[in-house]
Amino acid sequence: MKRLSVITFLLMFLTASLAWSQSRKKSFLYIDEQPVEKEEIVRLYKKNLDVITDDKQKDLDNYLDLYITYKLKLAEARELGLDKDTEYLEEISTYRKETTLSYLEESNITETILEDLYQRSKKEVHVSHILINLPAYSYGKDTIKAYEKIKALRERAISGEDFNQLAVENSDDPSAEGSKGDLGFFSTMQMVMPFEEAAYTTPINEISPIIRSNFGYHILKVHGERPAENKLRAAHIMVMKSKDSLTGDKRIQEAYEALQGGKSFSDVVKEYSQDEATKNKGGELEPFGRSDIRLKVFTDNAYSLQEGAYSKPFESDIGWHIVKLIERLPHPTKDEKLEEITKFLSTGRGNRYYDQRIYNRLLAKLEYNLLANAYIEDLLLEIDRKYLMSKVEPIALSKEKNKKMFTLDGQSFYYNDFLEYLSDKVQSATRGMRTPQILENAFEKYRNEKALDSYSNKLYEENQEYAASLDEYNNGVLLFNLMQKQVWGKAANDTIAHKMYYNKNKKEFDLPERWEVAVYSTNDKIKAKAIHEMLESSVEEEEVIKEFNIVPTLEVWSKASDEVRIAYFKTGQSVALIQEGQTYQVVKLQKHMPYEERDFITARNDVVQAYSKAFETQWLSNLREKYKVKLNKRKWRKLKASLL
Repeated sequence: MKRLSVITFLLMFLTASLAWSQSRKKSFLYIDEQPVEKEEIVRLYKKNLDVITDDKQKDLDNYLDLYITYKLKLAEARELGLDKDTEYLEEISTYRKETTLSYLEESNITETILEDLYQRSKKEVHVSHILINLPAYSYGKDTIKAYEKIKALRERAISGEDFNQLAVENSDDPSAEGSKGDLGFFSTMQMVMPFEEAAYTTPINEISPIIRSNFGYHILKVHGERPAENKLRAAHIMVMKSKDSLTGDKRIQEAYEALQGGKSFSDVVKEYSQDEATKNKGGELEPFGRSDIRLKVFTDNAYSLQEGAYSKPFESDIGWHIVKLIERLPHPTKDEKLEEITKFLSTGRGNRYYDQRIYNRLLAKLEYNLLANAYIEDLLLEIDRKYLMSKVEPIALSKEKNKKMFTLDGQSFYYNDFLEYLSDKVQSATRGMRTPQILENAFEKYRNEKALDSYSNKLYEENQEYAASLDEYNNGVLLFNLMQKQVWGKAANDTIAHKMYYNKNKKEFDLPERWEVAVYSTNDKIKAKAIHEMLESSVEEEEVIKEFNIVPTLEVWSKASDEVRIAYFKTGQSVALIQEGQTYQVVKLQKHMPYEERDFITARNDVVQAYSKAFETQWLSNLREKYKVKLNKRKWRKLKASLL
C-alpha cells in the first residue's frame, strides 16, 4: 500500500470534507470557478501549525500558495480520472473499512466480548444434534430436499417425538447410531460458531433453529447445563493400533495385569506404552479438558476416575489405553481464563468470532432484518457452484422470484442485488465445502459490507473527525498516484531528456575544488588546544580518539559552502583550530580534490535529480495556466488578520 510520507506538503495539505462547509456565499478563493471555504484552510492551517518546521510555510501567504498548488493537483488528478482507478478505489475502500471498524469498536467492546466468553466458559451445555448431509457439489434440488427433510424433522421434534430416536433413524452423522446424536457436554470455544450460538441461546429441552454448516443442515436439542469441569492432570499407557489387533489387545491386557500385580504405573509405562512423547515421563500428559483431546472415550474414562485411580483397558480409534488420574486442577482465576480467551481470539477461528460480534453490534445499530430465511434454497434453484466460484454475467430474476432479502437502515435489498454482487466476485472455499455454505458465507460478507457502507455514510455526515480522516487519506493517495504517473515516473525514465538537460547545463554538474576534512568538536578550549597539538605532532588519529573520547566527523568543504574555513588550508596548513560561538573545532585536512569535470554517465544521478525538479516546476506552472485561480485579496487580508 502506498503511504503518504512521499513529500512534506502531501501530509500538510490533506483536505477535510467540504460537507462541513456547504455555504455558497462568496468565497475568498476560487479554483477553476469552484469556491474554497475559509473554514477549510483555517482548519488545516491550525491543524498543521505545530508540525510545520519551515518558517516560510508558517507565513500565511506562502501557506496559501502551497495550498493552491495542492488544490490544483487534486483538480488535475480528477480531470485525469485517477479517482476512478480500480487500484485507487480498492485501496481507499480498505482504509475506509478499517477506519469505520475502529470507530465502531467502542472503547469497551473488546472487554465486553471477553466478559461474554468468560461468563459462557463458566458452564457447559449438554446437546444432541441431527445432521442432514449435503454433497460438496450440491445443487438446487439437493439443497431443497435436504432443507425440507431437516425442517420436517424439526417439526416432529417440536411436536414431542423423541429427539434421540429421530437422530438414530435420520441423522447423517456417522456416530449417530451409537451416540443417538448425543454430543455430551461442551463449553465455549469448542464448537464451530453456529453450534455454540445455538447451544447457548436455545432454552433447555427446546429445539434450535436450523443451522447450516460446512457439512449440511443441523438442529440441536439442549438437554441441560452444568458448571464447567476442572482440567485434569493424568498419565496413560497406550498401545497403537496395527493390522494385528489381537497383539495390541493382548499387550494392553498384560500391562493391566502388571498394574494389578503391584508394579508402579511409571514402570509399566516404560515397559508397555508406545507413546514415545510420554514414555519417559511416567506417561504424564499435558493438563487437558474435554475439548483438548478429541477422543471422547478417553476423556470420559479420565473424568470418571477418582484421584490416584487408573482405568481398565479400553479401546479408541487409535489404539488401546489405560489412563490414570493424577489430580483435578483447580479452576483458573478470571485473569487466567481471560488470557486463555485472548489467545483464542488471536487464532483464525477466534478472529472470525470476534469480527462477527463486531458486525452483530453494527447490524443491531442499523436495525437489520432478514426477510428471506430460505434465500439459500431459493437461490440455488437459480444458480450453480460456478456462479459462486468465478466471475460471470449476472442473472436477473423475474419480478415474482426477485424477493426482498433483508432491510438495513431503512433500505431494502433484493435477490437481484445479491446476484449482481456475486457475479463479480470469486468466493473462497476450503476443500469439500458444501455449496450452500459457500453461498451463506458470501451472503454474510455481502450483508456486512452493506452494513459497513451504511454506517460509514452516517459517520461521514455526522462526525467531522471521521470525515476528515477519510478525505485526508483519499486525497493523499490520489496525489501520490498523480505525482507518480505525471511527474516522478516521467521525469525519472526519460533518458533522452536527461541527456538534453545535461548538455544545456554541463557546468552545473562539474565538481568544484573540495577539501575532505576530519572535524573534532568540543566545548572545552583546553581540550581543543591539546587535540590540535597532538594532530600537528603527527600523532595517530586512533590515539587522539582514545585519549579524548571524541570521534571526528568526516566532511567535504568547498568554496560554495565553506569559503572562510578553507582559507586555513590554502596557506599550507593541514590542521586548524576554529572557534564558532562556544564550540571549538579542530580540523585536519584528509584530502584535497581539485576541480573536476564530469561526463553524463558520471553525473547521471545528479542530472536525474535536477531534471526531475525542473520538470516538476514546469508541470506546476502548466497547471496554473490550465486552471483559473481567483483570489479576493481584501477577504484574504481579513482572513489573515484573524489568524495572526
